[in-house]
Amino acid sequence: MVKIAQLASYDVNVGDNIAIYNIRRVMEKLVDQPIEWTNLQISQFHEIRNDVKKSSEILKSISDNNDMLIVGGGGLIEGDSGKFGTKWKLPFNEETLAKIDIPIVCFAAGINYFRNWPGISDEGIENIKLFANKCSLFSLRNDGSVDLFKKFSDQPVEEVPDPGLVFDDLLQIPKREEINRGFLQTAWNNKTQQMEGRGFSEKNIARMIQTSEQHGLPNFPHTSKDYRFPNVSTVFSLDAFNEGVRYKRFLNIISAYSKFNYSVAMRGHGQMIAIGVNLPSIYLSTQDKVRDFSYRNGFTDYNVDIVEAEWHAKLNEKITRLKTDKEYLQNWYEIRDKVVVQYTKDFYDFCHKIKDLL
Repeated sequence: MVKIAQLASYDVNVGDNIAIYNIRRVMEKLVDQPIEWTNLQISQFHEIRNDVKKSSEILKSISDNNDMLIVGGGGLIEGDSGKFGTKWKLPFNEETLAKIDIPIVCFAAGINYFRNWPGISDEGIENIKLFANKCSLFSLRNDGSVDLFKKFSDQPVEEVPDPGLVFDDLLQIPKREEINRGFLQTAWNNKTQQMEGRGFSEKNIARMIQTSEQHGLPNFPHTSKDYRFPNVSTVFSLDAFNEGVRYKRFLNIISAYSKFNYSVAMRGHGQMIAIGVNLPSIYLSTQDKVRDFSYRNGFTDYNVDIVEAEWHAKLNEKITRLKTDKEYLQNWYEIRDKVVVQYTKDFYDFCHKIKDLL
């Protein structure tokens, strides 16, 4: 029996859940003995604002009772606006890291920079460097996070596909010659400043609603916050979603992707899951990470950034083209098929490295 604790966000976000799940799914394939998983919930630390003394006690207990700590998946590297004791999102600094005597693996974490939002403080950056140095394996996901990390550190880092891209034998939607039934995978934040950074002005929200109505796109939420997107029907009721997003049940939400044959994605994991399950998509970038993933992975022609002039016309044009231009649709499939082969190989290779640490 191998005991692994995994620090992540559970029960809240479909994208984070699938990232957690796919790490475990593949690790359980590769490791010869049973794995006992401990859910180390990030909110447990946020409730105490990453208090260093209390976080140290929690992490010492995790170290004493497990063989490994995996940190990921999801976008776990970001600033904290000064509210956390470690000055960044995770509970790691010199004092807390000293309590951990088992291998730490940072698995394809993402650096989350929101537009119009403060970055990571100098103290937070120094603690991120300490964390990276403590890790036996340190990797970031393939959405530009490695480039962001290299702006403040020359430490070794591996680029690993986000777990939300790897659905090898979990779910694959059949390739289609024609598509006509799509959804809008929205993104909402609680902070006004973040929403302004996303370009969610009253005028732009009205344009998004118009696109939804024009193409018959219901809202496919990934978090309960996404239900705040106005005047659009939803794939699930809020009550059904809140029950279904729990980690032990969320695969029913993922399976609903198969009821559609294209999407317009605004969240990073909405973008990645669609690629992983073979669902043709257009990407409306309101964060750099969505734009950068598109540019870095061959999907530039399927991306529209909300800061572009006439973005709304471009978005409608690309949606219509995806539905009516067979060459444009088939090109998406060709790009996707090529990159997914590499994603799966790289993901499994990294999992083998983890196995070797156990």
